[in-house]
Amino acid sequence: MINTLMTYLDEDVELEFAQMEFSTIVTAVQTGQVDIGLSGFTYDADRDVIFSDPYLSSSQVVLVKKDSGIAALTDLTGKTIGAQLGTTGEEAANSVEGVKEVVTFNDTLVGLESLNNGIVDAFVTDKAVAQNYESTGDYIILEEPLLDESVSIIVKNGNDLLADKINELIQQFTESADYETLVAKWGV
Repeated sequence: MINTLMTYLDEDVELEFAQMEFSTIVTAVQTGQVDIGLSGFTYDADRDVIFSDPYLSSSQVVLVKKDSGIAALTDLTGKTIGAQLGTTGEEAANSVEGVKEVVTFNDTLVGLESLNNGIVDAFVTDKAVAQNYESTGDYIILEEPLLDESVSIIVKNGNDLLADKINELIQQFTESADYETLVAKWGV
């Protein structure tokens, strides 16, 4: 998404990507290790960064194995739920009543593998991620989302110039056919 977004920038900017665990991205932005954090951030005043205007609406949903016998949130009573550490998915998982335990993972892929291997009974994640797994035919998404949210980009406090530029790009991008194409492609 960032590559498409950057095509709306008139300046010559070179992007360098740094892959890191989600729970470390905010600190990396705060300390200037990276300029932009782009990983499905939901506004949270406690994070002490600048949030861009939202560029996407999403939700946190529950993904289960198709043959699990779990069809509704009430079926999660006494079950173990997984979620990625430090995310709104973790917060949403902790809001499910009657759950035996919420297990957190540093990486979504590890959490989803734990679902596949039966270590957790369900996994809370972003709708787009869950839809990708559901498309394999081995998983289902429970109908009721746990949390609706808007997704933003983050930058370091005080970097208002970059934040303003990102907001301009988001506005241009979200009003474009490119945006509609990506939203349709990923079902978000």
